[in-house]
Parts: sequence; structure tokens; C-alpha cells
Amino acid sequence: MTTLLQQRDSPNQTASRIMWSCLYGPSHPYGHITLGTADALKKISRDDMIRFYQAYYTPQNAALVFVGDLTEAEAKKLANDALGTWTGPPTETPRPPQGNMINSRVVIVDKPGMPQTALRVVQLGLMRSDPDFERMDLANTILGGLFSSRINMNLREAHGYTYGAYSQLSENRGQGPFLIGTSVRTDVTGASIDEILKEVHAMADKPVTADELKMAKESTIRTLPAAFQTTYGTAGTIATLYLYDLPPDYYQTLPGRITSITAADVQAVSKKFLAPDRMLVIAVGDRSKIEPQIMKLNLGNVAYRDLDGKEVAATTN
Repeated sequence: MTTLLQQRDSPNQTASRIMWSCLYGPSHPYGHITLGTADALKKISRDDMIRFYQAYYTPQNAALVFVGDLTEAEAKKLANDALGTWTGPPTETPRPPQGNMINSRVVIVDKPGMPQTALRVVQLGLMRSDPDFERMDLANTILGGLFSSRINMNLREAHGYTYGAYSQLSENRGQGPFLIGTSVRTDVTGASIDEILKEVHAMADKPVTADELKMAKESTIRTLPAAFQTTYGTAGTIATLYLYDLPPDYYQTLPGRITSITAADVQAVSKKFLAPDRMLVIAVGDRSKIEPQIMKLNLGNVAYRDLDGKEVAATTN
């Protein structure tokens, strides 16, 4: 509860928290942060936790990863000695359904007196196992995955609207979010949203440059060794193969696949998946100052939420 209250005081964390329910719907598995909600935490009992554990924590729904100086036979013996008596009901882990985004283009959360507006511009992305994920990940790197990426160069370097802006393609078993995040001066909230959407449009309008593509590829390939630098990191990386239904040789063959991606591939995947005219804009800030700017953009329906993500009336006193 203390953590939830602390998040409530942070405009950036409020924007991220509200994003999930607005993008997926409150009943969706991704429709809230993993910490839960204040209402849910108050209602959860010990019996609820026991029932959940018995239903979902089963050997049929788990993978055990060993990394170290041991043989397969030794690993199996260790597993049987420690977990051989572990039983549980057969259970499947279905992929989460597609999200059900609210019927609004904009969500405004009022936080009076704030000198900055926390922005999230978001849409449904891809499953981690999608064959297009690697191409879309390169597109994300070029758009906002690095300090030198387009969105940060635009909002920070060219316009001075923010100290930093980024984009992120989430890794999920289901359809994860693709989001752009930043905090901007209150007086340039509308202009910042406009520039962000222009940059998203530009990804599909024309091929990326040779330098941008080279930078994105090198960033992806050069960070791979770090994933296997420690035994702990290696175990976590190998676990993603199970978690996201990736083939055993996924990381061995990844550099070759990244190298083969062309500028036309990046443009095509951007055109296929990015939807700037339907992206949801979440703005947490001083409503009296940011609402007029947002309305001038004519993005569409506007919804209003309080700091807990609950709907509030559009009218103000």
C-alpha cells in the first residue's frame, strides 16, 4: 500500500499505471500493474493466496534452468532431490487475449500546479514470439530506444521541451504495449504530442537512413554478450526461451537475423504495426493549462481519470 501511495504522488508513475487499464481494460491480465490496486489489496485474504498458489504454481507450468559446472545427469538428480515430490493439477498457460482499449484518444489526469506534464503515447504492440518482433525492435531503437534516437533528438535537442524522451517495445507472452514516454514543460504539452505523432508517422512514410540502421543493429548485437556475462544473467536469458516460446537456438542465430534486416524491412514493419492516428495519449499534469493545448490538436474523444485511474466527470467547477 505504501508503494502504491508513493506511485500516486509521481506523475510519471501515475501515467504508466493508468496506461495499463486504459489500453487493455481493467479485467484483462495486463489491465493493471503487477502490484495490484489499493481496492484489491484490501480484499485479498490468506485463503485467496493459498488457492492461487495451488492452482497456478505447478510443475506442469514451470521450467527449471541450471547454469554452472554440472552435467545433465547431475542437474536431473538435483532437481529430483529438491522437487521430485512437487505435484499439482494439470494447468495450461493460455496467451492473454487482445486488449480492449477505451473509446478515447486522450486521457487527462489532473494534477494542479505541476510545472511538467507526464506523457505516455501508447498502442498495442506485438507478442514476443511474433516473427516481426526483431524488425519492430529495430524500428523502436531508431525511433526512441537510444539517446541519439529520433524522438529524443526532436524533443530534447531540437526543441528543448524535455530532458529526455524514449520509446519502448515491451516483451510479453501476449500482445504487449508499444509506448513513448516523456515529461515535458507544461506550456509545450500540445506541441510535444504533435511532434511525437509526427515522428511515429515518419517511421512508415520513408525508409530509415543507413546510419540509423547501422546504429540500431550495432546496439542490438553488441549488447547480447552482456546477457550471458554472469551465471545469473545467463539463467534469466535462457528462461526467456521457455517464457516466450522461442526456439533453443534463438540467441545463437539472432545476430545473423539482425544483420539481414534492411531499411525497407524497418519501414514495412513500421507501416504494418504503428498506428499514430489511433495511439492513445495519456497526459498527467495541470488540466487547466494542458487541456486547451490538447483540444487544439483535434485528436478525438477525451476521457478523464483521477490519480487512482478512476473515471471522473469532464466538467470542472
